Amino acid sequence: MSNSAGLSSVRAAEWGGKEDSPRDERLAREARKLRLDTFIRLRWLAVAGQTIAIAVAAGFGLRFPIAACPDLVAASALLNLAPR
Repeated sequence: MSNSAGLSSVRAAEWGGKEDSPRDERLAREARKLRLDTFIRLRWLAVAGQTIAIAVAAGFGLRFPIAACPDLVAASALLNLAPR
């Protein structure tokens, strides 16, 4: 008996249920995977947030290397395009 099957038996015994079937375990593994599209959408949200943060900081007159910031955000946006 493998370790994962043993853990399933223990888990089933604790909860008073049946042992997980191989199909259920496969579905659970697939459910844990982060899809690439979701990750890229989160990165686009980060690019938008960074752009807004730069605009707000510049609007408040904060002193920071403003020329480098858009370049870094643009580099991040380009990296978002690469996996597609």
